[in-house]
Amino acid sequence: MATNPDSANAPEIISDHARIVSIIGRLYQGRKALTITLPDSNIRSKSMILELDPETRRFILNKLQPDSAHEKFINLKKFYAFGQINGVEIRFSSSLINAFTEGNDIYYHITIPDKIDYHQRRAFHRVSLGHLDTIPVTLILEDSTSLEGQMDDISAGGMSILFSKDLPVSLQYGSQIKQCSFQIPDGDHVKCELQIRFINHSHNTSLPKIGAQFINMEKPLQKIIQRFVTAMDRKLAKENIAS
Repeated sequence: MATNPDSANAPEIISDHARIVSIIGRLYQGRKALTITLPDSNIRSKSMILELDPETRRFILNKLQPDSAHEKFINLKKFYAFGQINGVEIRFSSSLINAFTEGNDIYYHITIPDKIDYHQRRAFHRVSLGHLDTIPVTLILEDSTSLEGQMDDISAGGMSILFSKDLPVSLQYGSQIKQCSFQIPDGDHVKCELQIRFINHSHNTSLPKIGAQFINMEKPLQKIIQRFVTAMDRKLAKENIAS
């Protein structure tokens, strides 16, 4: 039977309103920055919760920058948010109630989300390949588009992949990729499925990148991945000792 090796570390989906308000409150009280992305867009912006009103089920965000992000948000009225509290990843989507102005500044009334992804730190040791090996990775998307990347790091539960070209906006947090393949040096050719847990679409601040967990992975393939991770870890340790 297919298993998900990262299931112990999968996000908890929180739908209880009181818990959601508590988490939003911690983001607000801790003045935690939120990374905001918009549907079908490469635009990324930073914002912060400035006020929380549980009774009206809304909170206030400051204006998205640049102006193109603000204008697109006013049009779409929906967004995805990512933040962190003590290393726990918080992700949610929500919608705009209205925009308003105070002085020369623009703010947004936002609906408190119906659910939140609450993701503890990863459970698996992850090895950064760095200069150890160059391992090409091929992804085949649902529309048969082929993406060529390079493995950045790997664990028994997932991996991250760097790309030289911007990624399509059809790929979003939570998207599943049914066809991923790579060749382990002097070893097996791996074919697997992924679910995106992090994505940077463009070259705005760094190389485009996907962080993904393995899904629907049979135990024999899990063991192959674990042996590869262990081998890379030992190789890295030897290089560190030699240096």
